[in-house]
Amino acid sequence: MNSRPLILYFGSFNPVHTGHIAVAEAALRHFDGQADLWFMLSARNPFKAEADMWPDERRWALLNEALAGRAGMRACDMELHLPRPSYTVHTLEQVRAQEGTARPLYLLMGEDNLEKFTAWRSFETILDWCRVLVYPRATPESGAPDRAVGGTEAVPRLPESLAAYAHRFILLRGALLPQNSTYIRQGAARPQSLIGHTPADWAKCLQWRGAQAEALREAAREVKLATVGSQVYLRGLIEYSNICRKNCYYCGIRSGNPSVSRYAVTEAEVLTAVENAYRAGFGSIVLQSGERQDAAFIDTIERLLRQIARLSEGRLGVTLSLGEQTRETYERWRAAGATRYLLRIETSNPALYAQLHPEDHRFDDRIKALEALKAADYMVGSGVMIGLPGQTEADLAGDLAFFRDFGIDMVGMGPYIEHRDTPLYARRHEIPTLAERYELSLNMLALLRLIMPTLNMAATTAMASLHPQGREAALRIAANVIMPNITPGRYRENYFLYENKLCICGSEQDAKDNIEALVRSAGCELRYFEKGDPKHYYDRVANPAPVAPSDNKSDGVDHFKTL
Repeated sequence: MNSRPLILYFGSFNPVHTGHIAVAEAALRHFDGQADLWFMLSARNPFKAEADMWPDERRWALLNEALAGRAGMRACDMELHLPRPSYTVHTLEQVRAQEGTARPLYLLMGEDNLEKFTAWRSFETILDWCRVLVYPRATPESGAPDRAVGGTEAVPRLPESLAAYAHRFILLRGALLPQNSTYIRQGAARPQSLIGHTPADWAKCLQWRGAQAEALREAAREVKLATVGSQVYLRGLIEYSNICRKNCYYCGIRSGNPSVSRYAVTEAEVLTAVENAYRAGFGSIVLQSGERQDAAFIDTIERLLRQIARLSEGRLGVTLSLGEQTRETYERWRAAGATRYLLRIETSNPALYAQLHPEDHRFDDRIKALEALKAADYMVGSGVMIGLPGQTEADLAGDLAFFRDFGIDMVGMGPYIEHRDTPLYARRHEIPTLAERYELSLNMLALLRLIMPTLNMAATTAMASLHPQGREAALRIAANVIMPNITPGRYRENYFLYENKLCICGSEQDAKDNIEALVRSAGCELRYFEKGDPKHYYDRVANPAPVAPSDNKSDGVDHFKTL
């Protein structure tokens, strides 16, 4: 006979969110963790309109994703298989038949359900079979609406209608939670209700601070949970070489910087790092480098790609970030095993682009290279710097529109951080403060998640260089990818693109351990041995938009350097 308490948390979970998890954790704490808790997915709440309900399959999938790895919690779909309309008392009959009538049962609910409880079918039978755990819930009647009370603690109040049954209720003290499923559904379906439809609207949102900014970021977080979930995917970053043929005005490893000690990681060292990352549970690796277009470099990358595919039996995803190349080169690397390519545009404003580069760097070449990547069937990534000298909110809003209109699948964007050995350092008095760049970056991440809900977004190292919890904030709000540095240690100090670049990990295992703690503190779940391909890519290839043809053959002209 199982005498361990069983807590049943009924709900439509339409969708599940962090508030539901917090309520469940409070219930388990009441039993010092010595209990089991089942999230009982309801087929339909009789008090809700059917049109508001997401499909059972979608709610079930999101619920399982949210509960993965959480001790004492599991999802249960028992009620989905019972005759409809569904009533709690009928589900309890099935639970008692399955678990035995002697097993202690507890029903977990929010305080807002108490006023309606006596309208439940056979509510007295329910109270006979179960005791009820009640978590506090702010209501408009209490003068504290859901979305305005985060963090305030309270104890539920039992209504007069249940006074005779008070001994069957356990009132849990807890924080009043701001999460709201209706708000999440509306945000997932209609983000424009908050941010508007045009770049001009988005430029205004970028100026938001305080409560407005928090509302924006909370909306993005809820849309993230509803679309890509709480999962975070690992990309082990190998900074393969700092040898670069470009001389971009903002970059610490530009060709014109004589203070850089140049290097290239050996093939054997790359493969050792990849093998260690694979064993540690990384689902993908990233090969990043200064830009070269010589035959030796192209051949080496192709050879590494084939060896990585053999080493992992094709299980490791591979992202390249190696700058502008010809379409032929992109196709060779794609055939050798690369599936993703990150080619940052840095700014979508041609005039601002020209201020960041020498005259032989052409904005049109960057666009042609992105088009060639699409044509070669890569999952295409790009990104921008936030807080550049001379950059406006309108420029940044234009960057968001570029990502949307071009159909970018992955984005890595973060704050511009100056480097004293670059020409752009002379304009440092024109850039926003570190705090302002940080706020702008968080708003950009939030806006992009609302505009493009299913793309992959990285929590960049630059965010952590501005704020100790910068990457955690990015993950909470919008990001679902993190790229710990697994470059062999003897090379790392020579790949400094900007000042104060963070580099905390000494090995692949160190990277995993540090990142695991970081992701957990952000309320997210790190996924091991998973590539985590962007959902946006599969939507894009299923519904292709016409791509203008382009001949991206090498013409001997220096092209834009990707970071």
